[in-house]
Amino acid sequence: MHAGTQYGRDKLHARDRALLALIYLTSGRINEALKIIKDQFKEMKELSYYPDPDVLHNFWVSKRKRGKRHPTLDLPLPRVGTFGPFTQLVEEYLEYLKKGEKLFPFGTSRAWVIVNHITGKWNHYFRAQSLSYQVNRIGSAMRVAKQREVENPRTIAHYYKGNWLVDKEELKE
Repeated sequence: MHAGTQYGRDKLHARDRALLALIYLTSGRINEALKIIKDQFKEMKELSYYPDPDVLHNFWVSKRKRGKRHPTLDLPLPRVGTFGPFTQLVEEYLEYLKKGEKLFPFGTSRAWVIVNHITGKWNHYFRAQSLSYQVNRIGSAMRVAKQREVENPRTIAHYYKGNWLVDKEELKE
């Protein structure tokens, strides 16, 4: 096999794994993941609760609060623990890219095909799984909603498997 062909195949496999990992790590929508460029990843040493996590800077959030600009978030991508292997997949793919290069140079239709082909799932499955994990780990849909700048916390409250009555009053807002 030609060395260039293997490199191309390896890059595509790394790209597809990174796409799935980023959807899960960010709890993002597919259109949000498709906007990411290599320069948005920085290393942050001052976060003591993760050993030198990568940080995805200015992660663009497509759903926005009424009358406001699209928010951007800085999201830590931990190198250890439950999410560590996902961050490693992203880091492996970043090695293939040049500075300023878009991670996923295709549209949402192609992304849906990739995710479905690899996993048999639809894109929002990974968003739902990630949000469910975060909400139940933190124990509050309200806190996750505020961190993610979700306009209506009720849209993620159903992921919480604990006692929703704790946040009952805040959900009325």
